[in-house]
Amino acid sequence: MSVVRYVKKLNYKVDLIEVKRFAKKKEELILLNKLEEEERPTSKKVTKGLEEYDQPFYEKFRNKNSVKQFFELANELERIVKANNWKLERKFNKYYVGFKHGFPNAFGIHWAGSKSLEVFLKLPKSQFAKMRKVIPYKSEYDEKWKQVTVRIDGQFNSKKLVPAFRMSYEYILGK
Repeated sequence: MSVVRYVKKLNYKVDLIEVKRFAKKKEELILLNKLEEEERPTSKKVTKGLEEYDQPFYEKFRNKNSVKQFFELANELERIVKANNWKLERKFNKYYVGFKHGFPNAFGIHWAGSKSLEVFLKLPKSQFAKMRKVIPYKSEYDEKWKQVTVRIDGQFNSKKLVPAFRMSYEYILGK
C-alpha cells in the first residue's frame, strides 16, 4: 500500500510533496512534486463455483472409469439416504459429493487421487473406535478434516456401511 493511500485513511486533509534536490558544483536545482493517488484499474470478479458438477466435468480431470464408479456410488448412497428417511441433501463440488444436513456434511465420497475414491464419515475421534467395530473395511481417522475415511476397493459394498452412515447422521443431528 502506498503512503498516499495510508494518509488518505487519516480522514484529514494532508498534502504530500516529494522533494528532489540536484546539485552540481555551486548550482542547485530543486523539484517539487505533489503526490496524488494513482488510479488503479480494479477488476471486480465474482467468485463462485460451477452451477452443476456433472459427469463431463469430472471426466476432464479424472479417470473415466473412476468417474463412472463415483456417480454409481453417489446414487447408491442417495438410495440408502432415502430408504432410511434421513433428511440429507446430496451436493456435488469439485472434490467430493457430500450428503448434508443444512451446512455440515454427514458423509460422502471424495477423490483420494485421479482414480481413487474414499468414503468419508464425519465423526469426532472419540467415536472412531466404536465406528471401527461396525466398518468391515480398513479405515483411518483424518485429523485435518475430523472424519473417518474408508478406501474404496473392488470388494466394496456400501450397504455394509449403513450402521456407520447412521452413526454419522446421528452425530450431525446432535443425538
